[in-house]
Amino acid sequence: MKRHSNAELDRILDNVAARVREEEIEPNVLSATAARVWAQVSAAVESAPPAATETVAPVVRAGAVEHIRNCADFQTLIPSYLSGELSPARALLFEDHTQECIPCRKALKVARTGGVATAVRAARPKAKQFASWQATPAWRWSIAAALILCVGVTALVLVNRFTGGTAVAATINTADGAVYLVSETDSQPLAAGAQLKKGERLRTAKDSAAVVKLADNSLVEMRERSEIYVTENSGGTTIHLERGNVIVQAAKQRERHLYVATPESLVSVTGTIFSVNSGTKGARVSVVEGEVRVKHANREQVLRPGDQTTTSQSIEPVPVRQEIAWSRDAERYAKLLTELTALGKEFDSRVPRPGVRYSTRFLDMAPEGTVLYAALPNLSQTLSESHRIMQERIRQNPALSQWWKENQHGGAHGPELDRVIGQVREFGEYLGEEIVVSAGLNQRGEPGDFLVLGELKNATGFRPYVEQQRAKIAAEGKGAPALIVVDDLATIMAAAATPATAAATVDGKAQGALYVWIREDFFAASPQPEQLRQLSATLSAPGTNRFIGTPFHARI
Repeated sequence: MKRHSNAELDRILDNVAARVREEEIEPNVLSATAARVWAQVSAAVESAPPAATETVAPVVRAGAVEHIRNCADFQTLIPSYLSGELSPARALLFEDHTQECIPCRKALKVARTGGVATAVRAARPKAKQFASWQATPAWRWSIAAALILCVGVTALVLVNRFTGGTAVAATINTADGAVYLVSETDSQPLAAGAQLKKGERLRTAKDSAAVVKLADNSLVEMRERSEIYVTENSGGTTIHLERGNVIVQAAKQRERHLYVATPESLVSVTGTIFSVNSGTKGARVSVVEGEVRVKHANREQVLRPGDQTTTSQSIEPVPVRQEIAWSRDAERYAKLLTELTALGKEFDSRVPRPGVRYSTRFLDMAPEGTVLYAALPNLSQTLSESHRIMQERIRQNPALSQWWKENQHGGAHGPELDRVIGQVREFGEYLGEEIVVSAGLNQRGEPGDFLVLGELKNATGFRPYVEQQRAKIAAEGKGAPALIVVDDLATIMAAAATPATAAATVDGKAQGALYVWIREDFFAASPQPEQLRQLSATLSAPGTNRFIGTPFHARI
């Protein structure tokens, strides 16, 4: 007899369980079976002897619920089940339901640990309550109605704010085979074009697949025997994957995120292509394009093209190509994955990266009241070389070229991006290794009083470059902030009051001016002349800067 390994046995068990769960039963067979079961239950209930203890309210006795329609009816049976008063037929139905239903299983657990009395009190007849309601003064009813109305209006406003005022969560783009809208009681076949509301569950049957389009234009490709539903809140949209396998093409998110939630993990993205496979033993997440964050067991992982992670050691990793092989776009995904992986390796080997720094030259120059301090490396060369390599590979490879166009980087955006990268490269050629941005709180208690400090490796050429940029800004006349180069800080306050520095305006809003002070091997820039004056005082008498003694300075 052939002996199977534990992994093989697990796979066999998963396949058998999935086939049993997804086995489609003829409607007439299902109806006949249900009729026989309910006939036996009714007969058992009628023949069951009355409960020995009559102190419990009748509503919690075994025969009190004539028809079990939902979870509330099942939870009403909990006290009778725990006391052994249920008939064998009802006890069997109750046990089967609680094995599948998490809320009812939790309610049973609470009752076993001391919540039975509470359940009994909640289930007693409402005659006394009704009598007390009749005695309630009318003014109390008025107050209650007003409160309910206020709460309802507030809730409606919040719902419209956070959900966009619509209950439609997704639309079925394509449906290959049997696709169902399922609930606790029944299932309804759906076709392409059908809309799903938030919380409605969509399931694909055996040998079936579907592509669902979310409200933000993200696409969710569902494999056979998969089930999802969609929710939304202020943080973003969540695809709940109950079981099965999906490939998500996440649309670019502006201020929110797209999530995929499984029973064990939460996947967070802002725009990418990835796969999530969820089963009885856990989940497996694979990335084709972009960056994905996976949270599981109080830890977070960041995945990039070609990366994969699992939520359980019993889940074997598989090649990403194999994981997405079932998709209708598998060939395109595989080519894109190959090219992006190769591109990442080329970046690592050819693009220069700044070294690790353990100190910051400008910390003691930050002004008093600083609440934000960011010391950044000079990445201009890194960005420029990365952009050059990417453009070179895009011209050579059709898969990357198509991906670039689909992500709206081509067309009119291409020349604009090239121009920006060129400006960054030019500016970076004059800078040293460190650039610092600090900010304090303005009079309104908002971040303001910005100060930029940067090292210069070509201080002689930096002044002409800044003058050239100032002339270009003035020629364009687009309302950009005036660029003021200051040679002597003693003249800053006077210069700020001259007509030459009058604030430019765009749509009637003042744009102000940016003051730049060049000193030997570094420069300082700020829209507030006072920041540069304070910097001059600090350089003249370093011991007078009270920021050095603050807890924030010590933490940095």
